[in-house]
Amino acid sequence: MTQTKKPIRARELASQRKREEVLKEPPQELTGDLKADMALIKKLVHYSSDIVFREFALGTEERVEAGLIYADALVNKQVIDQDIMQGLMHWAGLVRAGQPLTRSNAFQYIEEYLLTIGEIKITGQVEEILGGILSGDTALLIDGSPQAYLTNTRSWAMRTPTEPNVEAVIRGPREGFTETLIVNLGLVRRRLKDPDLKVETFEIGKRTKTSVSLLYVVDIINSRIVTELRRRLKNISIDGIVDSSYVEQLIEDSTASPFPQIHSTERPDKVVANLLEGRAAIIVDGSPFALIAPAVWAQFFHSPEDYYERSQIGTFVRIIRLLSMFFSLTLPAIYIAFTSFHPEMLPIPLALAISGARSGVPFSPFLETLVMEIMVEILREASVRLPGPIGQTIGIIGGLILGD
Repeated sequence: MTQTKKPIRARELASQRKREEVLKEPPQELTGDLKADMALIKKLVHYSSDIVFREFALGTEERVEAGLIYADALVNKQVIDQDIMQGLMHWAGLVRAGQPLTRSNAFQYIEEYLLTIGEIKITGQVEEILGGILSGDTALLIDGSPQAYLTNTRSWAMRTPTEPNVEAVIRGPREGFTETLIVNLGLVRRRLKDPDLKVETFEIGKRTKTSVSLLYVVDIINSRIVTELRRRLKNISIDGIVDSSYVEQLIEDSTASPFPQIHSTERPDKVVANLLEGRAAIIVDGSPFALIAPAVWAQFFHSPEDYYERSQIGTFVRIIRLLSMFFSLTLPAIYIAFTSFHPEMLPIPLALAISGARSGVPFSPFLETLVMEIMVEILREASVRLPGPIGQTIGIIGGLILGD
């Protein structure tokens, strides 16, 4: 067993050292030679078939070589055709302001006259260009220029906001977060039209480069909370972030605690309500669950519907939830204590009824309760994980068996 672990550990250390060496290397930049730069980017993406490379020529008086690079599944091809290619191929031959497009002025000429996209970024760093391409941007390279355009052409299949299944309410909004960060930010902005609402976006994950946004209202939240959250987010060192639960476990105080220390929700109205109470929200691209911090114990017993009902009703329902939690934790222990150690404390009719019900049970009250708890968890897991019809059937049959 020890012999098999050593090579694995050695490979992990070697991989970590290699990543650290790559990070220490100076950032690679474009050379200005279109053929060489296109070949370099092809090599860096390992000639992946979903990365499109297209080379073409511009100008009529002087031939100017150019190239487009984009991820086929992450872009809006209509935007590329109409706002980039049409301008470059159709209008590049026209003389504007008495100055034709030539090799010497091509880069500035394209930016001023030919590109009709609103969001354009200019960079010469290969790593930044790769990050933009893998995020849905289109890179435009011009022969003779050591810089490239990154144009915003992002578009991909996304889920429309629907009512959350976990936090459904009778009265209140029916919208929930989706897996797209920009959509989730829009859901919050639409409800909180306050210029003091600030959004800070971080890029976390050496490989996934996931966008993580920190939201707070500047003039309401305690600045020390923002400083601490910002510090913890910046200190995250991990290969990838797939869900907001990764961030939750990496920034919480005690990772060994089984209890949640940060509140999560799928509802934009709940996020807005907490922002107005002086808390901060963390939204992760690719996850429909937003994180709310700091969180207190009583907050986990609140429901969004409590704010939409009258105060008396909301308070009563919260008391019912607290009592339900207390009974669910203490009733099994009380049952074992009374039936095994203090049966004399039970009323005689109740003691006789319990004794008659347990006459055919070969287990002690403690073992009986333990088996019951485990079986309930097994049935709950089966009803959630198995396909719909099978899960419902198992839940019904299991409930009948346990009840019997």
